[in-house]
This record gives sequence, C-alpha cells and structure tokens, in this order.
Amino acid sequence: MEKKMNGSRVKTLALVLLMVVVTGCTVLVDFVSAEFSTTIFTDVSYWLNAVTMQSAVIILLFVERTISKEKERGRNEQFRMLSASLQEAFLSLNAQNLNGTFKEYIAEDNRRRKLAAYLAKLNAKKARCDDRIARLGFRIRRMEIRAQDRQREPQGALYRLLCARKKRTEDKAAFWQKKIERAPEEVDYVRRVKFVKWSYDVIFSGEEEKVKDEDDPIAHEGKDVAFILLTKGLSILAFGLIATSYVTLAFTFDALMIYRTLIKIMQIALGLYTGAVSGQDFIRRKMCAKLMTRFNYVKQFKEKTAS
Repeated sequence: MEKKMNGSRVKTLALVLLMVVVTGCTVLVDFVSAEFSTTIFTDVSYWLNAVTMQSAVIILLFVERTISKEKERGRNEQFRMLSASLQEAFLSLNAQNLNGTFKEYIAEDNRRRKLAAYLAKLNAKKARCDDRIARLGFRIRRMEIRAQDRQREPQGALYRLLCARKKRTEDKAAFWQKKIERAPEEVDYVRRVKFVKWSYDVIFSGEEEKVKDEDDPIAHEGKDVAFILLTKGLSILAFGLIATSYVTLAFTFDALMIYRTLIKIMQIALGLYTGAVSGQDFIRRKMCAKLMTRFNYVKQFKEKTAS
C-alpha cells in the first residue's frame, strides 16, 4: 500500500514537472521564432496570451481534480466501507445517548495531548540549558585546573564571563524546571502549543448532514447548482480562455501555428490527467487514512466506555 502511495505521488510530481517543461519549450520556441529577439518578452500581448493559456490549464486541472474526487468517492471500496463504518458509529452514539460523554472524552484527551506537547516544549528548553551549563562548566573546570597547576587562583575577564554565563543559564534552567512542575495547573491558560486537536465536528464531518439529508423530504438544489458551476461553468470558462489565447496570434497556417496548437492540446491533456491522478490520490491516500484514524478514535472510546 505504501509503495502505491509513493508511486502515485511520484507520478503526480512527474506530470507537474512535465507541464513545466512543456511550457518552457513553448517559450523557447517563441524566442527562436522571434530570431532570438528579447523584444517578445516585453510585449504585453505575448504575456497576455501565455497567462491566458496557463490560467485555462490550471482551471481545467482543478475542475478535473474535483470531478475525479467525486468519482473516486463512489467507486473506492475502502473509502465507502470506512465512511459507512463511521456513519454507523455516529448513529450508535446517538442511539446510546453517548454524545455528551464522547465530547467530554474528546476534551479530556485534548487536554492530555496539549499537556504532553507543552511538557515536551518545556523539557526541550531545559535540555538546551543543561547542555549549555555542561559545556560552560567544562571550560570553567579546565581553566581552574590550569590555574591549580600554576598554584594560583583562576582569574581573568574570560573566566569571570564564563562564570556569569553559567550562573544565568542555571537560573534559566531553574525557571524552566518550575514551569515543568507547574505545567499541569497552567496548561489550560497556555495558548501557543502545537498539538493534534480533536473535535466532534472533525470526526463526524459530513456524517450528521448525511443522516439529516436521508430524512429530509425536500430536494435542495443549492449543492447541485454549486457543483455544476464549479465543474461545467469553469470548464466553459477555461475553453473560452483557450480560444482567447489565439486572438493575439497571427492566423498563418504554418509549422509554427501547428506546433503551438499541438502544445496547447498537450498542455490541456496534461492538466486534465494531472487533475485526475491528484483527485484519485487524495481519496486513496489522504481521505481513507483520515477516515480510518477517526473510526479508530471512536472505537477506542467505545471500548473504554464498555470496560
């Protein structure tokens, strides 16, 4: 499975790089056809044509990605199975009146995760202080040994500076140690802590709407209209931009015109194929893994509740 995921990501990256290479070849051919004159790069119409074409390809890429994701949702067996399992877990919590208990469990788990992340952050800062103290102590001890060999007290500006730095670092280490000891009481008031935060809405995102939609007798057109605008409407816009990109070209049927047309067709094909691969990869690699993580989280809660 991991090899397939890596292969899909490599394929997507290769397609994007190929699109860049094709675009670069187009610019190079235009430069050669202009007899290596840089004036074409200061021509507004040239860049307008290039930007228009690239915008159309990008639009088609994302439209195809959206369509591909929707298709993959319906035909990917693992995604459908995990989605159904998560919906069953949602209905089970509702039937057993465990929603409130589950939300309390999430809050407690988030606090535990936040405390662990906060302690890791504080321990890292204290560890840096301890390491600095050890290095400064080694240098100070070496100077003291040299002074003893000469039968005199260690002195000098460098010695005093190192001792002062060591004392300041020890004070910092003591400060972080106190923060570590008070962390369980202070963690609720700390803001800047990075940790994976769970929420009821994230776990069951879309599941509640599915249940409501099944019981709703009204056929709402909003989502269908939005999807049509996102796919069909943007596709029409993209092909309009592609047609517009020909306006700035001289309509001379020659080898250069044929080449430019073939390049545009290749760019469109690459954009559509890249969008399709990216959409499938998102459902297979990202969404299935996330659904599995959400389901296991709910399963863990139910096992703790049952025990």
